[in-house]
Amino acid sequence: MKKITLILGLLFLFNAKAQETPLRRYSLSFAPNLPISLGDNFLHKGYSNAVGFDTELQLNVRRNILIGINFQQHYFSKVDAEIIGDFSSAYSNSFHGFAGYRNFLNNDKMYFESRLGFGNTRIKNNSPLSNYDITGNDFFIGTKFNYFLNDSFSAFFGLEYNHTKYDVILEGPYQNFYSVSDQLIPTLGIKLSFGRVF
Repeated sequence: MKKITLILGLLFLFNAKAQETPLRRYSLSFAPNLPISLGDNFLHKGYSNAVGFDTELQLNVRRNILIGINFQQHYFSKVDAEIIGDFSSAYSNSFHGFAGYRNFLNNDKMYFESRLGFGNTRIKNNSPLSNYDITGNDFFIGTKFNYFLNDSFSAFFGLEYNHTKYDVILEGPYQNFYSVSDQLIPTLGIKLSFGRVF
């Protein structure tokens, strides 16, 4: 009877430990992405061959709550001269603040993040003779599926919907075409976690 009690006790301790993967206080992540422009607007029609990356610093406020800052950059190797102008290439920079909530799965080895962020975007159009910037404010809503490789590293897949309103004022029917854009942004990356464990 004592052996059975001891074995059951050890199994309980092992399972309790497996269900509590420790979270470190801070996380730094990097991920390439492939932004997909949606709708009838200048971003979808005027730019193509988009690739990019995003990086972010995240603070784990509590086990299930997080906040952070995010930077994204997207490169466009083709620019339609009739829609945008005579530019050889373009890229966009976006900065966001965000908050999120985690849902843990499978003995805490995996979790989903639900995320909401706000920020600003700048598209820089370049040519040998001139440059032209388009700026705006945006928000995103998204999710990330994370898998712990150990207590410091995890891999993740993310999907984000981004809506941007640009500081463009035009007369007539082109206002909506040049003033808003929508994107789906899938990412696949790695996250390094550090700082005090909780």
